This record gives sequence, C-alpha cells and structure tokens, in this order.
Amino acid sequence: METEIKETKKPPKKIIIITSISALLIAGIFIFYYFRVNEEEFKEFVTTLQEDEELSKYFSEYLYVEDDYTEPTNYEEYKLMPYILSAYTTDEFNNLTKEEKQGITLKLVDAIDYQGWIKCGNNNKICDIQSVMVHSKNENDKSELFSYDFNTSKFQYGEYNGEDLKFEEINIDLTESTSTDTDDTPSLEVVEHKGTIDGDFIYVTGAIKNNSETAYSFVEVKSTYFDENGNILDTETSFVNSSDVILPNERKGFEIMTQMIGQKYPKYKVEVVNYKPEY
Repeated sequence: METEIKETKKPPKKIIIITSISALLIAGIFIFYYFRVNEEEFKEFVTTLQEDEELSKYFSEYLYVEDDYTEPTNYEEYKLMPYILSAYTTDEFNNLTKEEKQGITLKLVDAIDYQGWIKCGNNNKICDIQSVMVHSKNENDKSELFSYDFNTSKFQYGEYNGEDLKFEEINIDLTESTSTDTDDTPSLEVVEHKGTIDGDFIYVTGAIKNNSETAYSFVEVKSTYFDENGNILDTETSFVNSSDVILPNERKGFEIMTQMIGQKYPKYKVEVVNYKPEY
C-alpha cells in the first residue's frame, strides 16, 4: 500500500521576518519601560514643595536633572540615581540679607531631607537628590548661589556675574560641634530623644538644649542607625533651627525621618554635628 506524501507549506519568508521584527520590538519596549527612570513620584514631590506656603514666597520654580557627572551607586538591592535640584529665587528672596538667604536655603534643604529617597521606576531605582542649588533664573544678572551637598553636608555660597562668567565659591562657616568648654558639659546637648518605626520609616524625635552663654544657629543633628551587631546601616541629618537662633539655656525640638532600606533599624545614635555661633 502506497503512502501519500503531503507537502508541508512553509510560511513565506516575508511573514517570518515581520514576526521576528515584531517580537524584537515588543521585547525592546518591555525592556525600555522596565528599566527606564520613572520620574512621576519626583514630580509629585516637587509639587509639594511648590504648595508649601513659606517656601513659595522665596522660590518660584524648581528644576530637577539627573547628574550626568556622577555615576549611579548601588545600596544593597537598590540603585541610586543621582539628581540635582535647582530652586529659582523670587524677588522676596533676593531682597533678604545674606544670612537670611542662608536660613531659607537650609529650610529647603530640610524639606528635601525630610522627604528621603524617591522611588523612580522599576528594578528598585531610587531618585536620590544629592545636591541642591539656589539661584536666580536670570543668568544675565549679577547673582548669588547657595548650594548644599547631602553626601558631604557641605553648605557653600558663591557669587557670579553673567557677563564675564566668573564664579567664586566660598565655604559657609558651619562650625563643627566639638565642644571647647572646659568642663564635660557640651555647649549643645541632646537632652531627650526616642525612635518610632512606622511602616518603612523610622522617626527620631527629641530636643536640643543650649548649655552655653552663646546663641547658635544652623544647628544640625545626625542620626546613625546600626544593626544588632553594631554595624552602621544608614545615616540621616536634619536642622533643628535653620533661621531662628537657639538662645542660652533654651531648648528646641527636632525630628529626623529616615526610610529604612532592606531591613528594620534596631539601634540608633543621635548627636549634634554642626552649628554656627551667633554671639
């Protein structure tokens, strides 16, 4: 008995090529959307800054850009994407004294520091604001610039003239909090504090007391977090009083909010790290 051989028709070569290209396009689109930086939460945070009644008096617009000169870093399973936030000043800000401008700039820094990391896409990406720049939007005017680096806690002041493009950077004198007192009592002391965990965040609240006869401003408090074995997990800073001085024998409260990454933070230490004597 003869068996009939049936010829199997192959798909036209053109259809195979089109199908392959379509599959590659779909895969490419999926990879793009999965690995891209999604700045929607960043935009929401900028909106909260714009809606802040006090800050809106002094800053008219915010511009955020990814820092192309700084490589992204890895922290455990997270990838930190470095960002720079620029704040354009209003006439009300420009009419302040230099010291008042410093105080307002540090209030903006404090608001950003309070926010913590901002999720910016899939694959555990974090939009990490690493520096803040405060300046006039009109670059043709002779203007001032204030900048703060979150990695180094360095607060700087500069002047530039748009005509000759000269720029001189001046370090702001934020004195380290090493006590110069002859006794064992520090000038600025953390007199009370407690840590509270709420979801993925830990809140360290407390009070600072001025034990000296000198008034201080720009008082910065740092919280260091540890695991059970004493290994450092994270650090965070916050300003107690950005513009108002803390007078002799006066107390002022503070709050440091930190997003816990990867695990709970079982231990912490809080201390005064920077301040500026006034008189």
